[in-house]
Amino acid sequence: MLAAFAAALVLSFLLGLTAGAVLLLGLLYVASSAILFVSRRGVKAILRVQDSALEGRAEEQIAACRRIRDRISYLRLSDARVIKAVEYLLLVSGEMLEACARERRFVPRLQAELEDSLAACTDYMESADAAANERRYGGQSAVSAEAVDESGATDAAAAAAAFIRRSAGQLSEIRESEFPRLPDGRDIATMREIDEP
Repeated sequence: MLAAFAAALVLSFLLGLTAGAVLLLGLLYVASSAILFVSRRGVKAILRVQDSALEGRAEEQIAACRRIRDRISYLRLSDARVIKAVEYLLLVSGEMLEACARERRFVPRLQAELEDSLAACTDYMESADAAANERRYGGQSAVSAEAVDESGATDAAAAAAAFIRRSAGQLSEIRESEFPRLPDGRDIATMREIDEP
């Protein structure tokens, strides 16, 4: 602060201002800084700007997740196991997106799980296409429908369904930990206990 005052003093002499004018400007600066500091209006204004920037960023990320979720919902899947898993994922991710929008807060794992599920659906569809081409044209393809994943499943549809269910389950757990209350104020864990026999 002394450096700023000294710089103002040198600048005032260069501009031809009197020492009294410089002293008056310095006192006004110190007084206004003290008033803003004591009233915390400056800090509150800065925090408001930061909060609105974070909310804007969260809204962009939520919109990106909605686009990924929409892409998953538009896929034309043929296996009932994958369809059921995707329906569950869409339900859980929709609840989580609503909670994120309501709280104006974004959870990065949501986007990662949706992207991974979209990739699993795409891989399943590619392997199903390859298997259909093999059956139809009787040749070898680069992608085999008998792809084995790390869980030991040999069926591409079963592997994709298991992966998507696992992603949906993780999203459900994240939803409970990040947003433990429903919009009407009820606790999710309590509602789950009531619903279980």
